[in-house]
Amino acid sequence: MVPGWDTELFGCPLPNYVGTTQLLRGCALFNAGRFDPAIVDGPDGAKFNRAISRETVLSVIERRFATDVASVSGR
Repeated sequence: MVPGWDTELFGCPLPNYVGTTQLLRGCALFNAGRFDPAIVDGPDGAKFNRAISRETVLSVIERRFATDVASVSGR
């Protein structure tokens, strides 16, 4: 493997990407399949920010998980 492959692919180191996906999954399980980005600015956000920065979480979501309704519905 070439050093930096994970950052090139995911936009951040692999542990940060995996941590973000775990955060998304955990939040979605308790919120009817949805993730509210405001959580990273709320009281629980400080807990998450100790492990993965707010900027990294929001960047990974934007680059790898976020989409719009038109894209999903094929319009």
